Amino acid sequence: MTDDTIESVLERKGCPIHYWVGGPEGCPLVVLIHGACGDHHSFDSQWPVVAQNYRVLALDVRGHGLSQPVGEPLTIPRDVDDVL
Repeated sequence: MTDDTIESVLERKGCPIHYWVGGPEGCPLVVLIHGACGDHHSFDSQWPVVAQNYRVLALDVRGHGLSQPVGEPLTIPRDVDDVL
């Protein structure tokens, strides 16, 4: 993460989705989504490089990292809806 990174929480269907946004406003957005059993820290080394030229969004997908409890059952469509 970088000094301008903002952490936020979005309540989504019984699950607090934790996410982080940083990088220059007005630049194209890059969304970083970790794999199974990971969390936003999967991108700790990439974040500072990408955030130099892009707006960056990373999140802990439902049921991972800080995004607990799961709330509704885990499904790929629900994960996509959470990101959107």
